[in-house]
Amino acid sequence: SLDEQGNFTGFASVYGNIDSYGDVVMPGAFTLDLATRGKRRPLLSQHDPKESIGWVELTDSSRGLLATGQLLLDLPKAHDDYI
Repeated sequence: SLDEQGNFTGFASVYGNIDSYGDVVMPGAFTLDLATRGKRRPLLSQHDPKESIGWVELTDSSRGLLATGQLLLDLPKAHDDYI
């Protein structure tokens, strides 16, 4: 879900789901990365490391990788991605 202030919560990845390429992410897939790189990350537009448009906090849950964060809507690119 995404509100008018740019706050959002949703799953970045769901365990056991078969994607369009036939890949399946299994529980524990993010454990090492979250432990070594931390849970809070920059939110990137279209995966572009030069386009940080907010922040995201990642949490490993029994269902998958939960993402909670905020688009910084005062940034033009974040606003464009929001609408």
